[in-house]
Amino acid sequence: MLSIPAEDRYGPLELSPDELKQATLTALVDQLAAYESGGPFLLIVEDAHWMDPTTLELMDLALQAVSEHRVLAVMTYRPEFEAPWSGHAHVTSLSLNRLARNQITDIVHDLTDGKALPDKVMEQILERTDGVPLFVEELTKTVLESGVLTEKESEFSMEGTLPPPAVPATLQDSLTARLDRMAPVREVAQIASVIGREFSLALLAAAAERSEEDIAGALDQLVTAELVFSPRRAATSKLQFQACSGAGCCLCEPADQPAQAVARAVSRSHFRA
Repeated sequence: MLSIPAEDRYGPLELSPDELKQATLTALVDQLAAYESGGPFLLIVEDAHWMDPTTLELMDLALQAVSEHRVLAVMTYRPEFEAPWSGHAHVTSLSLNRLARNQITDIVHDLTDGKALPDKVMEQILERTDGVPLFVEELTKTVLESGVLTEKESEFSMEGTLPPPAVPATLQDSLTARLDRMAPVREVAQIASVIGREFSLALLAAAAERSEEDIAGALDQLVTAELVFSPRRAATSKLQFQACSGAGCCLCEPADQPAQAVARAVSRSHFRA
C-alpha cells in the first residue's frame, strides 16, 4: 500500500490490480478489528461526503465488520450525501436540524459574555447564519471585532445605523474580514489555506520561505483568534482551520502568489525525497 519494495523478503505478489485492492482493503479492516482486542474503542470519521470511491468502499466494509466487535463508529456528513452503509441493521442515522432562534441567541450571548447586542445586529445574525452553529460563532466574532459596537457594562451599543459590511453575508466573507484585521499574519493564513484544512508547520514554513519559529509565532496569533486549532501533541502534529472544510478552505485565488508558493514548496520536498 505504501509502495515499499518487499519482493526480496516476501516474494512478488502475483495479484491482479483488483485482487491487490481487495487484499489491501481486507488487511485494513482486519487491522481495525485487531484494535478491539485491547478493549472497546471509538472510531470518528468527519466529512464523509468528501471520501473517494475506494475509501467509501473501505468504510462500508469496516462498518460491516464492526457489528461483531466492541467498536462505536461515529461518522458525519452532509444531508445530501447518500451513505452506502445506511442500509445496515446496526447503523443508526441521526439528522441534525438547524438551530432555532433561541439556540442561536444562546451561542451569541455566550460569545458576548452575556452582554446583549443591539436588536438590529442580532436580527442580522439570526437572518444570515441560517441556523448553522459554525457560522453563528464566526459571524458574531466578526461583528465584535469590527469596531462598530461600543462595549458597556451590560450590553453593546451602536451609534447610528449599521454599516452594510458590518455583518458579512457568507462564512467566507466573515473569515476574510477577520483576517483583514490581522494584517501581519494574513499571508501565513492564506498560504496555509492553500495547503488545505490540515497543514504542517514544516510545509507552511517552506512555502512562506520563513523560519519555523517565525511561522509558529504567527500561528499562535491565529490559534488565539480561534481561526486555527492546534492539537499540540507533538512537533509533527498537523494544525487545522476551525472554519474550513474540504474545497471551501482556500482564502485566495488559485493563481495567487500563496498558491504558487505552496506548489514550489511541495515540488522541492518531492524531489528531495
